[in-house]
Amino acid sequence: MRLFIERDVQLAQLCPLIDQKPAQGPHLGVITGPVACGKTELLEEVVQRATDDGIRVLSAQCSSMEQSIPYAMVDQLFRGLALAGELPLMPDEIRAARGAPVPAPPLLRFFHEVMVSLSARGSLLLTVDDIHHADEQSLRVLLYLHRRARYAPASLLVSHGAQYGIPVTAPLRELLHQPRVRRVTVGPLSKNGTARLTHSLAEPGNAPRAAEVFALTGGNPLLLHALLQDRAAAGPRAEGDGTPLAGDAYVHAALTCIHRSGPDGLRITRALAVLDGHGSVDALARLAGLELATVERTVRVLTDAGLLTGRHFRQTAVRDAVLDDLPPEERADLHQQAAALLYSEGAPALDIADHLLTAGQPGEPWATRVLTEAGRQAQRIDRTQLALRCLRHAEKTAAEEAERLCIGAELAATVWRTRPGVAAQQLRTLAGPAGEGRLPAGHTLSVVPGLLWHGMADEAVAALRAAEDAARTDPAVAGGLDTLRMWIDSTYPAIARRTGHEPAPLPVRASPAQAATDPTAAAAGRALWALSSVLRGHNHQEVSDTAEQVLQSVRLHDHTLEVLTAAVSALIYGGRLTVAAEWGRRLEAEAAERQAPTWRAVLGSLRAVVALRLGDLPTAARLAQTSLELMPAEAWGVGVGIPLSTAINAALSMGDSETAAQLVARPVPEHMLDTRFGLHYLSARARHHMMEGRTHAALADHLSCGERMREWGMDTAELVPWRVNAAKIWLRTDNAERAAQLIEEHLAVAESGRPGTRGVALRILAATKDPVRRVELLGQAVELLQAGGNRYELAWGLADLGHLHHQLGEPAKARTFARRAWRVAKDCGAEALYQSLFPGQAARQERGGQDKADAIGSLTEAELRVAALATQGHTNREIGAKLFITVSTVEQHLTRVYRKLDVRHRQDLPTSLLLQESDLTAV
Repeated sequence: MRLFIERDVQLAQLCPLIDQKPAQGPHLGVITGPVACGKTELLEEVVQRATDDGIRVLSAQCSSMEQSIPYAMVDQLFRGLALAGELPLMPDEIRAARGAPVPAPPLLRFFHEVMVSLSARGSLLLTVDDIHHADEQSLRVLLYLHRRARYAPASLLVSHGAQYGIPVTAPLRELLHQPRVRRVTVGPLSKNGTARLTHSLAEPGNAPRAAEVFALTGGNPLLLHALLQDRAAAGPRAEGDGTPLAGDAYVHAALTCIHRSGPDGLRITRALAVLDGHGSVDALARLAGLELATVERTVRVLTDAGLLTGRHFRQTAVRDAVLDDLPPEERADLHQQAAALLYSEGAPALDIADHLLTAGQPGEPWATRVLTEAGRQAQRIDRTQLALRCLRHAEKTAAEEAERLCIGAELAATVWRTRPGVAAQQLRTLAGPAGEGRLPAGHTLSVVPGLLWHGMADEAVAALRAAEDAARTDPAVAGGLDTLRMWIDSTYPAIARRTGHEPAPLPVRASPAQAATDPTAAAAGRALWALSSVLRGHNHQEVSDTAEQVLQSVRLHDHTLEVLTAAVSALIYGGRLTVAAEWGRRLEAEAAERQAPTWRAVLGSLRAVVALRLGDLPTAARLAQTSLELMPAEAWGVGVGIPLSTAINAALSMGDSETAAQLVARPVPEHMLDTRFGLHYLSARARHHMMEGRTHAALADHLSCGERMREWGMDTAELVPWRVNAAKIWLRTDNAERAAQLIEEHLAVAESGRPGTRGVALRILAATKDPVRRVELLGQAVELLQAGGNRYELAWGLADLGHLHHQLGEPAKARTFARRAWRVAKDCGAEALYQSLFPGQAARQERGGQDKADAIGSLTEAELRVAALATQGHTNREIGAKLFITVSTVEQHLTRVYRKLDVRHRQDLPTSLLLQESDLTAV
């Protein structure tokens, strides 16, 4: 059964063609409308009704393939009559006339006589589908017959699509403009009609949403049928999912519509597919090679047909299919032409670059500039792979060496974001030209950090000297060189001395003038000023404030990573660990979101350092390991010293000597020890040597670390506390005097340093003193360590106090401090330390942990306060005084606590009840 939706009006307008009587009109009906919107269906419906009414119907279906064959359409109309023996044989002279370019009078009279003969027997209807594809000879015959059928019961019905830009021949134009023509237009279905047809045709329970069907088809019945065919082939979707599925049938139907739109329509759709909505209509017309009016008309028709919305395909799959349908060479030429047209119109570089990349052909000189700018733009919006494609193509097409080298420098910076190892290869090709002065000075400055990172020290020094020559005559280069030197002074101090540059005793901040002319350079200057200040012992509030201001004002991108890491490092070395942790987290999250693994690795390594200095050992180990995994070892360059040293220290603090040994065994770059990163590594390696009993090797590393720091002007305890670490080794070798001397030196250096640094030193100094003085020093150390926030070092300070009170014969205090140490050590992940304090405690907690937790949860607030203080070693009288209750009340609370927790004595109370005095006050 034919589904006829929203065609009743058109059908009613055409019915007079089959209901008429002689001498009444109209005799000609014309069906027009967009491609595949139901013209043929409407014509066939009229034919069916005519046949049902006993009207004789002669039909023809025209095709562009037969348009060049004379009389092809007339042959179709009358072929059935000939086969049935109703068409008399033509005389020889008439048969010969068929070969003439214009129908001869005998041939015209012959067909007229045939039609008169047929109409004498009853009404006659001639139908021609797609008459715009009819051959000219047949059209002249049809025009002749129509003019002479005015008083006969014969009508003509045609469907016509000449609005697609298909050339209209003179006889067709004359035929379509005959008097008493009944014209009807068949357009796409409305939203309501689309919904009706969708629900009529769709499989039960698998009907897509009508609104989305309309959005995909624009009401085009052919596309709608194809869409439902794809839907049926896909099978039932998930419950509640009514999303239509546009698949192969839909794409094929769309291509059918395009090819039926004629040669002009095909050229325009191909141009549309290439431009993909970019450029003006004029550019579209020029690319298609057609008149502007033709293009505008065809675009409207294709839009009405549901294929386009504006100048975009409704489905990208259709655009892709149109492009795939193009021969490769023709497609490349079209993209090359499109690039030139868009360039002439001033289109965005990224739009033009897309065509240049697809064409893959050597372009005009402007193409290199466009590709380079497109690479920069793609980089700014984190489309790294597109940026790399643009820059690589630009590098290949650059005509001049200087331009090619500059593009290579930008390419190295871009690829470093995702593949630092590949960036190293790119930098090696630039090292020679940079050192020889063939690379422009601005780009020479940009490649020096990469050369240093990858251990190419000699090449970096040569490039610096070449930049120094250029800086004498170029103020801009001089300013960039000053900023670069600050970075080198703070991170690669050995290189600074190789070039003969000695840093000033106190760094100089960027001037306001520089901030106004180059904000990024000014921010870099401020960040490096803060870092250099901390490394030289000038740790004051302005340093931290400056670092935070930089972090708040500078956005993360390829040319600011060093700026931001310098600011975070300044906060770390300045003791602003909480602030550094928050900024590190934000920046690493942004790096992960923007799919920049190199950024993420570098920033994650700084977060690991913060976690280690706060005593969060599991987090430090995890972050350091993740950073090491994000980049292969060779890609890390000399920067590997930061995550590697953090991972080693975290493993040693957690008691994992096997992992620490594996990390120490990893090869490191030769020049790493000449960098700030190498100081961290030397300290970590020395600690591993000490844990393995290699005291001489450990001491050598610590002293080597100290020697470098003094030579570089970085002898600050906030960077690496090498004196404290060396003092620990002297204590192991029973040289308390030498240990005390180093600690006193450290305290003098760290006089204004953060509390944690001084707290660790006082803990080691206490070991060199008599027991009475030791108690005082350890008490001060614990206070400072609590204020500093390093829980691992705090656990050691509490443990030392516990051992000392045990030696002094004070078991209650010894147990109190030991339990506090145990709790802090357990919380920060120092497994070896907390298991050494109470060897059986961990196993007992694991066996009864849940039961104890449930029991503790049953304690009232008052019972919990009393139990916590009792666990800390306070007497009943002391507990009563602290909580302002009587001793009797304390005893009653403890009795109930013992019963609920199933213990007999206060020494059996679980250590999870331990609270700091400050916590109790808060409660």
